[in-house]
Amino acid sequence: MRLGPYLRNIREQKGITLREMEERSLIRRDIIQIIESGRFEELPDNSHTKHLVRTYCDALQIDSDEIINRYGDEIPSKEKVYKERKENKVNKDLQYLKKTIYAFLTIVAILFIIWLVLLQIGSQGDYFRESKIYDQVETDTSHNEETFSIKLNKVEDKTAHYDVKTADDIKITLKGDGTLVNITDDEDHTYANEAVEDDTFLIDNDASQVFVAIEDNSKLSVFVNDVKLEEDEVQKEGTLFYQFNIERD
Repeated sequence: MRLGPYLRNIREQKGITLREMEERSLIRRDIIQIIESGRFEELPDNSHTKHLVRTYCDALQIDSDEIINRYGDEIPSKEKVYKERKENKVNKDLQYLKKTIYAFLTIVAILFIIWLVLLQIGSQGDYFRESKIYDQVETDTSHNEETFSIKLNKVEDKTAHYDVKTADDIKITLKGDGTLVNITDDEDHTYANEAVEDDTFLIDNDASQVFVAIEDNSKLSVFVNDVKLEEDEVQKEGTLFYQFNIERD
């Protein structure tokens, strides 16, 4: 006979009810029933099984040491209980890890499918058309060309006449070794009357004509709004005059 039924038989032979056993041992009735059924694994803390069996035996006034020695194989030891708990915890951790990995792989698979669907839709609808980053630059350049132009009209008496069309400000830039320069306009503004090497002059917006005199044209290059004037269109040496006739849009 197993330990649990054996203890119950002794209690019943002694005529002790469950209520009386609860009062004698101070063990709850549900715990007594678990002990008498032998289902020690159902105890709240089965590491205390040996202590409960000993308390139960003492309440029946029977030799607890003899009972424990006889049925020791049925009573879980603390070491066994702790080992089982550790194994259970490891198993639970492994199960949790498996579930986490499965959930992650499922999400990745769903995202991959969504990406494939979007790629298919995009290829059919041309939503992902390649756009060159220099398209905007080309547009801006054409805009500049439309808003500014300069053209040599004629060269007469050492004076180069240029027609300028612009909607922007006009800047005249001189670069070179340096020579005497005079820059004026028809609004009586004087921008330079001195030796110039590298400098830029912003022309008044009210001016319709700008006059530039360069003592030695071979020493300076002339730029209007960053457009260099072609040197082969005018004389390369000696004094040269420029007249810019400005038409504003």
